[in-house]
Amino acid sequence: MLASGFDARSRKSNGLNTRWNITKSFLIQLKCELETKEAAVDYANNRNYLIASQLTEGKLSYQPSTKFRVSIIAKYTDKQNQLPSATEKVFINDYGLELKYNQLKKGIITASFNYINNVYIGAENSTISFELLDALQPGINYTWNCSIQRTLANNLQLTLNYNGRNSDVTK
Repeated sequence: MLASGFDARSRKSNGLNTRWNITKSFLIQLKCELETKEAAVDYANNRNYLIASQLTEGKLSYQPSTKFRVSIIAKYTDKQNQLPSATEKVFINDYGLELKYNQLKKGIITASFNYINNVYIGAENSTISFELLDALQPGINYTWNCSIQRTLANNLQLTLNYNGRNSDVTK
């Protein structure tokens, strides 16, 4: 199918990151971010949006040595489509656990698991819902990731990644 016309996108973000080493082994990170994302398409009005979002994230990490780190992450995001006729908005609560194991000059293993609760108001299965929900579903979602990076030679690395997700709505 051929479509002609203009398609413009923009993204503006302002953020504040803080990091505090409580002790040698414990670290707290806080992040706040304000963001606007805009899409203006003249050939399909249902693809236009102006999303304003606010993100607050806290992370507590325990690193007993240079080889191992475990982190607990809590994130809250509020997004809303601010076009005059729009009613779409979402409130996202994201709780996660992240593990990292590092062997000097050999490789890194990283694993993470997230529980995400999306409270979504608006029409589902649309361009705007896809953007607001970060390609997840309304309700409870689970995401996980595993990454193995191995150094084979001085200038050669092998990386394997696995990303998964599950939702109460779709299996």
